[in-house]
Amino acid sequence: MAETQEKKISAQKSQTLFDMIGDEDGYEALMDHLQAEFCVENLLFLTELIQFRDHLTGCGMMQRYSLRDISATKELNVPISIPKSPLLQQTQLNTRDDDDDTQTFFDFFVAIYEKYICDRSNLQINISYTKRQALAHEYNSQLQRQRQQSSNVSVETIWDALVLSAGEIISLLHHSAGRCKLVAKSNKIAK
Repeated sequence: MAETQEKKISAQKSQTLFDMIGDEDGYEALMDHLQAEFCVENLLFLTELIQFRDHLTGCGMMQRYSLRDISATKELNVPISIPKSPLLQQTQLNTRDDDDDTQTFFDFFVAIYEKYICDRSNLQINISYTKRQALAHEYNSQLQRQRQQSSNVSVETIWDALVLSAGEIISLLHHSAGRCKLVAKSNKIAK
């Protein structure tokens, strides 16, 4: 157990947030720290969005719709050992071979909105009111289109709103990662 903790602490040394999230030990250390800060939902949201981005890249939607990446400065990845997003798994299970990519995109958006963004969510992420309202508007607009059996899913608009929200989460996580490193450093000194 002590060896695992030491491994996590060493993984935290001189790492940026992106390095930390991309490293299995760093990811676990940050997740542990976020549990203590009662804001684990921020990393969970970002993780599921990264995995969805990877899915969109794999099926060609990122390129086809010219969607921007989650981070404009550096590639953001999670360790391959992190379990696949349950939302993404369910969305893929519900997708029929004759469904188009936009339906899969819409289904994932609805699931991620209801899990992390809507007012009744138990895992509501820490984003600004403006961004939450923009996502709520897209959610309600898309549901209205769905009821009218319109296949006009606004992929670019929805993705941009999600990326802007991810930007706020990344900013918060930079601060948390800094505190995580300070806690690890003070724990090491206390030993």
